[in-house]
Amino acid sequence: MKFFLDQTVHEAALDRIRYLYSQFDDVIVSFSGGKDSTVTLNLTLQVARELNRLPLKVVFLDQEAEWQSVVDYVRSVGTNPDIDLWWFQIPLRLFNSASSDTDWLNCWAEGEEWIRPQEPNSIKVNRYNCDRFKELFKRISLVEWGDKRVAWVAGVRCEESPARAMALTTAVTYKHITWGQILDKSKSHYTFYPLRLELHRHLESHPRKRLGILQNL
Repeated sequence: MKFFLDQTVHEAALDRIRYLYSQFDDVIVSFSGGKDSTVTLNLTLQVARELNRLPLKVVFLDQEAEWQSVVDYVRSVGTNPDIDLWWFQIPLRLFNSASSDTDWLNCWAEGEEWIRPQEPNSIKVNRYNCDRFKELFKRISLVEWGDKRVAWVAGVRCEESPARAMALTTAVTYKHITWGQILDKSKSHYTFYPLRLELHRHLESHPRKRLGILQNL
C-alpha cells in the first residue's frame, strides 16, 4: 500500500535534505555525473545555500572508464565556488562480469596503461586500506571525517529494482528514516536517498521544473 504526502516530491526531497543538515555535522553528495546524482547535487546545493552551509562537499569516485562527457561535466561542477569537489582517481577494483578470464577490472592500477590521463588536481593515493569500489565510501568517510557525524546523499531510481524499492520503504536506518543505509553506526555515518522513486515521475510531468533542477548549478 502507498501513502501519499500533501506535498510534491520536489518539496519533500528539499525537506528531507534540510532535516539531514539539522542532524549531521557534514552533508556530502556522492556524485557520479549522471542525471540522478545531478538532481541530488542541485537540491542539496540549494539547501546548503539556504542554510549557509557552503561549500558543499561533493565526492566523485572515478572508475577510469568514464564517458568523456561525464569527465567534462565533472570538471565544470568543480569550477563552482560553492562546491568542494573531491575527485578520487585512486587504485581500486571492480568485479568484471564481462570476461570469463579476468575476475577483476583494475582501475588506475600502478604500472598499467590507463584509458585516459589523471586530472591534475585529483586525489591519487589510496590510503583507505580498501580497494573495492562498494566499500570505499565507508572507508573514505572514516578516514576523512571519522570524528564527525556524516550524512552522504545519493540519487537512486527505485524502479530499477524491486529489492531496492523495498529497502528504501521498509527498514528504519536512522530515527524514523527508511530512505537510507548505515555506513558506520558507531561513527554516525550514513548514506541517504532523499529523492527515491517518485521524483522522476513527478518531474517527468513537469519538464520545465526537471530542466531547471538539472541545470541550476
